[in-house]
Amino acid sequence: MSLPEYILIFVILALLQTAYFAVARRLDIVSLPCHRSSHRRPTVSGGGIVFYFAVMAFYIAGGMSCTLFAAGATLLAAVSFADDLRPLGVLVRMAAQLTGVTLAAMQLGVIGHMPLWATVAAIIIGTGFVNACNFMDGVNGITGGYSLITLLTLLLINTRESFIDPSFLIISAMAAAIFCFCNYRRHALCFAGDVGSVSVGYILLFALGSLMIATRSLAPLVFVAVYGVDTVLTIVHRLMLRQNILQSHRMHLYQLISNELGLGHIATASLYIAVQAIINAGALWLPVDPVIYLCAVIVVLAAVYIVIMRRYFCLYSDKNQ
Repeated sequence: MSLPEYILIFVILALLQTAYFAVARRLDIVSLPCHRSSHRRPTVSGGGIVFYFAVMAFYIAGGMSCTLFAAGATLLAAVSFADDLRPLGVLVRMAAQLTGVTLAAMQLGVIGHMPLWATVAAIIIGTGFVNACNFMDGVNGITGGYSLITLLTLLLINTRESFIDPSFLIISAMAAAIFCFCNYRRHALCFAGDVGSVSVGYILLFALGSLMIATRSLAPLVFVAVYGVDTVLTIVHRLMLRQNILQSHRMHLYQLISNELGLGHIATASLYIAVQAIINAGALWLPVDPVIYLCAVIVVLAAVYIVIMRRYFCLYSDKNQ
């Protein structure tokens, strides 16, 4: 694509985002604060729909070459947006996510080229990743900023080793930038909603999956290691406490740092983004085996998580008993 085409798409995405705000306010699509939330005022929800708009912009401008992926994104966005309006059952959401991830796997050529057990495992893990992006959407700025740094990192890698159409990454990054403008602030203009966090998770899954297929390695998982460690260890922690992991909560490390330690939304989001950016830089430029680097990063992040939780989790327990 040419620069004028990118500028046009950016303007269209910005206008669509603005139009959504008007519709959301008219239909009263707002997130109201509750005892489990991290905000204190009614805020437009579902603003992350711009990520779905980005998928469709790429699909249309790119000659409709990724039909299965676009279909999966449409299914996930529709079900997630419906869930934002009125909570759906777990089985409905899970069925949609598994179907969407299966469509992405078909688009990537995974199905039929891997053993059945490996294909099933990949789809389940992919669905878990999409949900992880949803779980981590709890403070202002974190979804937009983290997605943007990940997409820019993948775009840089793509200049060295072409593994995906660069316009996909560029258009998705533009959507992330637009969402950052609306959400990466103390008093957000909007929240991503499930439609946003699930859609951007689907985008990142497709991009990372493409890179892992091209490199025949799991090493690219390092580019989402911060999200991954926080999500997995939080699930393990809740299981140890015999909690229902399907219920809403605010026990993630980033929520503890923001809510109980009082660091604040923007500072917490910036911390997570900066840590992931440093990890990405190390992966790109340090002369270390990628798999060894991934393992080392996971060990260090897990150790930090455990130390902070052991020291400060009592603050959460005291405030939420």
